[in-house]
Amino acid sequence: MKTSQFGMSTVVIPGEVFQHEAPRHTPVSAIRRAAPVVRPSDVEIGAAAELLNQADAVTILAGAGCQGAHDELVAAAARLRAPIVHALRGKEFVEYDNPYDVGMTGLLGFSSGYRAMEHCGTLLMLGTDFPYVPFFPADAKVIQVDLRGEQIGRRVPVDLGLVGDVRETLTALLPRLRGDRGDEHLSRMRAHYRRTRDRLDALATSRGDNGPLHPQAVAAAVSRIAAEDAVLLPDVGTPTLWAARYLRMNGKRRVYAGFRFAGPRRRNNPARSTSVAANATQVHTSANSTIPAMPVTLPTM
Repeated sequence: MKTSQFGMSTVVIPGEVFQHEAPRHTPVSAIRRAAPVVRPSDVEIGAAAELLNQADAVTILAGAGCQGAHDELVAAAARLRAPIVHALRGKEFVEYDNPYDVGMTGLLGFSSGYRAMEHCGTLLMLGTDFPYVPFFPADAKVIQVDLRGEQIGRRVPVDLGLVGDVRETLTALLPRLRGDRGDEHLSRMRAHYRRTRDRLDALATSRGDNGPLHPQAVAAAVSRIAAEDAVLLPDVGTPTLWAARYLRMNGKRRVYAGFRFAGPRRRNNPARSTSVAANATQVHTSANSTIPAMPVTLPTM
């Protein structure tokens, strides 16, 4: 069986099958992962370039679909002078060696990631099905690129949807983007990120008072001593929060947890927006306190 979707599969074999002998000389064919090249048409690429070239303040939201497209992503941010916000599943593919990274957004994210999206005029979504509607900008134009066409417009209305691989789409788009933009939006968001990052890092510093060990310090220590190609497995709950904030990626490390294999989610229920926003405020402002506030139960999507 072949499928265009990447993820986990289950093969169920009836028990009685193993009571029979396998036929001899049964041919066996290798299963190879398909790697098609998919990108939008030239007309669609031109439409995306026109929207982006007219935009004053662009922010990129990057997800797991940016795997293998790190260089193209950074090049696009440089041309657009755009801060890059990453979703949790995009962390390992986006944040390393990236001068345009401003952290994560969402219930486990940073205030800097939230602000970079809040203050943009155009949001470029790349390979992400980011589910938390209250974290999207209210009035920005949205361009969404995803290999899975059924995901486009699933979370937020889009002005332009492009079905394609992120790397191939950016490769086609880059030559059409103007490079004479100002740095005001990018500089403000990067400064915000540095302040936020400094406050978060301060919480992971040992005070040497023999008091309770803060979990931030443990996560930061794991990040420092882990192998360059470590596979990191945070448990569900608050360990995912510490992993999102303190595990540093380098292009070789991998992060595996339950969030990687979550099933399809429904659209956010508007009636839950107030509780989601309240949770977000609690997490985003936690960097100013001595011990960060814990996020409450995540809403069902």
